Amino acid sequence: MARKGGSVIFFGGLPPGKSMASLDTNLIHYKALHILGSTTFSPEHNRMALKLISTGKIEAKKYITHTFPLKDFKEAIRVIEKGEALKVVLKP
Repeated sequence: MARKGGSVIFFGGLPPGKSMASLDTNLIHYKALHILGSTTFSPEHNRMALKLISTGKIEAKKYITHTFPLKDFKEAIRVIEKGEALKVVLKP
């Protein structure tokens, strides 16, 4: 999750009724993690995230839970609205 003394930032709202999440509080305690909620980001945050992904420090593909052909975009939206997906990719 994060190094000892590191920070974890929660970003993004979840659908009503799907906003509860469980986590191992021992990880927070023993690693002395800082937990922060966020509702905004800056272009610099995007640059940092893209750098982490492009250098392989973060494996973004593991967060993709669903992939749809572009013609099935309505089904992709349904899955998102129902809270059944973490990250959806549409392919042309």
